[in-house]
Amino acid sequence: MRDLVIVGAGGFARETAAAVAAINAVSPTWRLRGFLDDDPALHGTRRVDVPVIGGTDLVGELADAAVVVCVGNPRNYRSRQRLVERFGLPPQRYATIVHPSARVGVGCVVGEGSVLLAGVDLTAEVSVGAHVAVMPQVVLTHDNVIGPYATIASGVRLGGGVRLGDGVYVGAGALLRDGVSVGAWSQLGMGSVALRDVPAGEVWVGAPARFLRPAGQPAGPQVESKAVVAVEESSVNSIPLVDLAAAHAEVAEEVDAGFKRVIADTAFIGGAEVAAFEAEYAAFSGVPHCVGVANGTDALELALRAVGVGPGSEVILPANTFIATAEAVARAGARVVLVDCDPATYLIDVDAALAAVTPATRAIAPVHLYGQLADVQRLRAGLAGLAGGTGRDVAIVEDAAQCQGATRHGVSAGADGIAATSFYPGKNLGAYGDAGAVVTADAGLAADIRLMSAHGSARKYVHEVLGFNSRLDGLQAVVLRAKLARLADGNARRRAIAARYDELLADLDVVRPVTADGNVHVWHIYCVRVPGGAARRDAVVAALNTAGIGAGIHYPVPVHLTPAFADLGYPAGSFPHAESTAPELLSVPIYPQLTAAQQDRVVEVLAAALAG
Repeated sequence: MRDLVIVGAGGFARETAAAVAAINAVSPTWRLRGFLDDDPALHGTRRVDVPVIGGTDLVGELADAAVVVCVGNPRNYRSRQRLVERFGLPPQRYATIVHPSARVGVGCVVGEGSVLLAGVDLTAEVSVGAHVAVMPQVVLTHDNVIGPYATIASGVRLGGGVRLGDGVYVGAGALLRDGVSVGAWSQLGMGSVALRDVPAGEVWVGAPARFLRPAGQPAGPQVESKAVVAVEESSVNSIPLVDLAAAHAEVAEEVDAGFKRVIADTAFIGGAEVAAFEAEYAAFSGVPHCVGVANGTDALELALRAVGVGPGSEVILPANTFIATAEAVARAGARVVLVDCDPATYLIDVDAALAAVTPATRAIAPVHLYGQLADVQRLRAGLAGLAGGTGRDVAIVEDAAQCQGATRHGVSAGADGIAATSFYPGKNLGAYGDAGAVVTADAGLAADIRLMSAHGSARKYVHEVLGFNSRLDGLQAVVLRAKLARLADGNARRRAIAARYDELLADLDVVRPVTADGNVHVWHIYCVRVPGGAARRDAVVAALNTAGIGAGIHYPVPVHLTPAFADLGYPAGSFPHAESTAPELLSVPIYPQLTAAQQDRVVEVLAAALAG
């Protein structure tokens, strides 16, 4: 084992110490002597159970110890370089620290003094210079070249052939398109999406990233010209409800390669990509079976048909859902039975659903609205307890179009039964067109759905049942596979953005969304309620849209008040919670690439609109 000292005692230094401990747990390599830090208040203390043994001048006295310099941030981003130059040590004195969970692919080179933390992925032919800091969960794609003293914060994704100059700082969650170059000592802000080259010595922010100011120049109107301020504002003023361009930038290279595979194999319907996606999505969902289909509405109809829904039966669903839920029931030949929603979470009122069960009820279709799960467990228990065994033959078919990755008490949609989901482009897991899937724990139901979705045929020209054409195609499967690999991280970012919205909106005249106990929310939609009725809500939406902010409405009219379902026989006033919330709900932008500056802008305009 070789002695090691870590220069610095901040967060980066402590994470490096944790990486050293992880290395030693696999193969004893380093004897960590301690941290060196120039703050005398830290001397003699312990950080993550490692002593701070003195100032940085001790480097000269510890001649037998390897050194790794773990300082620097965008406010003092040349400090690592200055310390290395001051020490004047030969390259062999510097340790290279690679966390055991990091993957260093074929042909990759990592320079002396560099640190790769947990979950870093260097795919192939990546060159990392000396004294580079790569924070957790960064992906450096093939042929990246990273200059010395660069810092790459957590969750960054670099496309193929990206080049970062000396000392570049890339903020957390940023994305860089294939072939982009970032000049020396430039900075990209947190969540930025770089679609073109960044000159040396500049700060760029936003999605897409744009020039903010010269690097090293403090922010603020006292030093920024009107032109710079105008560029900064333009980078946050145009904020879509969902940024599909930024989402594509993350996966463009993988999608392009996958499309080439599908075209070369002419595997346009079914094929290896579809089979692989079905297996991967089933594993992600914790469900044994996944059947890819053409869209989410078909998925729901197929799931309903598979459990026996048809002419003469009834299906119970909430009044405050997208019309596709009711359409799927009607297309299966069954009668739509509506119930109200919970006024706090907007999820199906479980007691009302159980009370609506009759001998004709064949299924209840709870809608996992906005990204969180309805209480399927209580529905199932309630059905089992209905008098006279009324609920014994009632299936639960979950409408999971908005909840990819969500769980309730650790259970995902369909894990205990059957669920239908949509991969419409704007979903958390979105295709490049229509696509959907059914997930189920029941092998028999999965087989029935696969049969019905292919004209009732498991073998060519042998049609066992009456089916129709609803199949996931290979090109969409390519997109979904690429995005699925990033879905957990994207959902985590959505949760962080939602939590920040909760804080920013705390003092505004809106009702913030509520997460039900036991739920892990994935925030497909972040909707707020604007008291005062439709006129006030619509004025607020108009003000946001005029300011370039893509606010929207989900969903303006309950099912029973739409002309398509007017014949259900429910007059206005039948479902007071659904009817009172629909005119007051609005959705604000939320997607993994949304930056803090953009979020601040959304709240700023919303606050002004509410006060107007």
